[in-house]
Formats: sequence, C-alpha cells, structure tokens
Amino acid sequence: MDNRRGFLRFPLILSLEFNIINKKNQMLGPYSGKAVNLSGGGLLFSTPCPLLRHGTLIIIRFLNEEGNGLEGDFLARVIRSKKQAAKQENHLPHYLVAVEFKFIKESRRSAILAYVNRRNLKRKKTATSA
Repeated sequence: MDNRRGFLRFPLILSLEFNIINKKNQMLGPYSGKAVNLSGGGLLFSTPCPLLRHGTLIIIRFLNEEGNGLEGDFLARVIRSKKQAAKQENHLPHYLVAVEFKFIKESRRSAILAYVNRRNLKRKKTATSA
C-alpha cells in the first residue's frame, strides 16, 4: 500500500462504470473501467475512454459491490490521465486515470476505508495461510 497522498491506497481490481459531466452539465456515457487501487481520497482506474482530461468531473459507480460500503455514485475529479504503453487483450489503447473524490461525506469515506481495511486483512490472512 502507498501512503503518499494522505490515505492508504489498496491495490485491487473492481469493475466500475462512469459518466462524464461535460461543460454544459450534460452526462456522457456510461463508460467502463477497472479500479487498480482505492483509497479514502480517490482511486486509480484503467479505461479505454480517451476523454478524461485534468479537471474533468465524473460520476463513478462500482459494479457488483452492494453491501460493501461502495454502493451508489461517487463524484470525482480527474487529476491525471495517461495512455498506457502496453495494449490490452482487445488491442485497444487503455488509459490510467487518477481521480479524487469530491464532496464525499465522511460516513462514505469511512465506509471506503473500512472496505479497504477488510480487503487488506483478508489478503494478509490468505498470504499467511498459503
């Protein structure tokens, strides 16, 4: 885990979808993505969508994570987006996108941190029993 930005980042893979909020406050999407890491402050994800530039607002929804504290929509702002050098299995370029959560209630941030801690403990238990 990495703690350079105030929150522990937990490496994981979670399916997600997101919508882009354009300058006219219209929603574009949904687009697909895969979370690469998650923290109480934001996440890093991979997507084939090339439209994400610094400052872009998006709404993220984690898929198949009901009951884990990750339900509902998360408003986020793109911090950076970088085209990955390696192509994915479908031979299309993918982008690594870092976002920070915006206007997140502390109860939702706490739910994310609890989820990250549960996943971390589960990973440690699996590693020590192997």
